[in-house]
Amino acid sequence: MTTTELLKKLTSAYGVSGAEENIVETLKELLDGIGEVTVDSMNNVYCTFGEGYHFLLDAHCDEIGFTVKAITDGGFIKLAAIGGVDRRMLPGSEVCIHGKSYLKSSASFIKG
Repeated sequence: MTTTELLKKLTSAYGVSGAEENIVETLKELLDGIGEVTVDSMNNVYCTFGEGYHFLLDAHCDEIGFTVKAITDGGFIKLAAIGGVDRRMLPGSEVCIHGKSYLKSSASFIKG
């Protein structure tokens, strides 16, 4: 896998705060074969391999998201933020909306 492919896979995995399972599964898949992969109750992913010196790669794996509060008769989607959201960044942003079985289905993309 090239660096570009790796970065695309890492940055396209979705998961808002409290629902990071898809990102955890992506990381487990990428780390499989490199070392012993474990996940704790807070969805922290650990990969232990080799001996001697150790290093830590520390990063947030969740992303800013929203929950759908209502869909109006006119088809507008009303949202509530999950985590801190800078509303100035929203106009014109691409949005991925997942239904109840989003882990098993492909995501549909709309322009916001």
